[in-house]
Amino acid sequence: NLPRSIYETDHIITVSEFIRNEIIDLFKLSPIKVTCVYHGVSKLFKVRPFIDVKSVLAIYDLHEKSYLLSVGTLEPRKNLERLIQAFNKLPEQLRKKYPLVLIGVKGWRTHRLEKMIQPLIKKEQLYCLGYVPEADLPYLYSGAYAFIYISIYEGFGLPLLEAMASGIPTLASSESAMPEVVGDAAMLVNPFDIDRITEKLNQLINDLALRDKLKQLGPLQAAKFSWESCIENTIAVYQQTLKSSGVS
Repeated sequence: NLPRSIYETDHIITVSEFIRNEIIDLFKLSPIKVTCVYHGVSKLFKVRPFIDVKSVLAIYDLHEKSYLLSVGTLEPRKNLERLIQAFNKLPEQLRKKYPLVLIGVKGWRTHRLEKMIQPLIKKEQLYCLGYVPEADLPYLYSGAYAFIYISIYEGFGLPLLEAMASGIPTLASSESAMPEVVGDAAMLVNPFDIDRITEKLNQLINDLALRDKLKQLGPLQAAKFSWESCIENTIAVYQQTLKSSGVS
């Protein structure tokens, strides 16, 4: 029913210019029929001193760890298998000092992924937290040493905003909408190149000048995306659409 819905509707709102362009190209629509209105990021995601986060981190046994964080459903689109393979290629001392933490519910086709992560869990080089309460999530972001989000495809990528707003150095996929969201405030990597992902992880951990730069740029980039702007821009689309239809 998607093509029918698209052709019969008066106007379409998308969450990124990437998706806007895909819809225009795939369905041969006039560009004036499609508007991008960006999502925002909750004000709960912000830079916090460690003293404010350590009690939450202690619940997950992370209060004494410099961990690399990834947030998202465990499913093939999130590219976690390649992330695990790249992480595994780091020197063992780095994997021990900077364990990988996965947050997200189990999705589909996870059997091979679960097999891959078990040896790392036993070595305490990986923690798979599954679902975590929404109230804890901002603190788990704030406590992270770095954030990794190298999905194969995203229409937007809200966790990227949450990490950057928290002042966490971020590595993002160079595919789909993600470069649009992070701008110059995160590192980008080809999500299909395992060796390159390993290189970028190493850089994200060890390049202190780069880390300081990303910590400063992240909150500034995230501040460009607010729910207030999302609401205002959505209302503007409705008003313009009504006006074009002759409704005052």
